[in-house]
Amino acid sequence: MKGIACAFDARISKDAALKSTNAGREFMTLSVIEGEGEDEQWISVSAWSDHLRDLAPCLKAGVEVYVQGKLKMTRWETAEGSRHGLRVSADVIQPKALIGERKPKAPRGGKKAKADPQRPLETGEAGRPFDDSLPF
Repeated sequence: MKGIACAFDARISKDAALKSTNAGREFMTLSVIEGEGEDEQWISVSAWSDHLRDLAPCLKAGVEVYVQGKLKMTRWETAEGSRHGLRVSADVIQPKALIGERKPKAPRGGKKAKADPQRPLETGEAGRPFDDSLPF
């Protein structure tokens, strides 16, 4: 989906629901509210990534979330006339209560650090870790 890159905090107004296309591809939808009072914006959010769909049971009305993705204005016709709204195709949906709860990722490729903290430093001729004569 083309659109404007966006990131915002919002409150879920409608529980997440899993749906599927006619071709059988699953996706998740939910509605969120950004802002308060007169500044409220209702936004329809969809997510296509497997790891985001796995979050669906946690995404209930009232939960505060961080959303990142592509924003687009949509228009549709109803019996009352033309309507418009905001839609986001999300790359990231994170319940704010879980931010910082994940353990850090392991280094890529399973590589270990080059320096081994268990190995003592090699010393030069004078018994110092460095072989130069500078005192600092």
